[in-house]
Amino acid sequence: MLGLETVMQSLLDFLAETLVIVVPVLISVFGTLALRLWANFQRGLPENYRSALYEAAELGADFAEVLDLQGRLGEYGHTKFHVAMDTAEAFLQAQGYRSVSLDLLEAAIESILFSNPETYHSSEREVG
Repeated sequence: MLGLETVMQSLLDFLAETLVIVVPVLISVFGTLALRLWANFQRGLPENYRSALYEAAELGADFAEVLDLQGRLGEYGHTKFHVAMDTAEAFLQAQGYRSVSLDLLEAAIESILFSNPETYHSSEREVG
């Protein structure tokens, strides 16, 4: 009879080998879903709002990336994603968009992050 320790070690080995294969596939699937979600959201938006939303999302993602590279992200007490959201929302409000859809903003940021992984290489891509 196999000992519990042996069974647990075999299970852990199996999971480690499986994760190496599954994680890149999941990242690809979630990236594709984020891009499709953003595309669906965009269809019903006026061009000026769509443009402002994308600009804000890109600005937020860039700002969060720079803070992370400078080691200053901790000053804001949030994940990179939350810093990107807060920055993008503040930008839109400064541009006169008082009622900002956080779902749309989240989809725009996710789209930017997943479509440019070489630019936004994240040590902690936490979404939502």
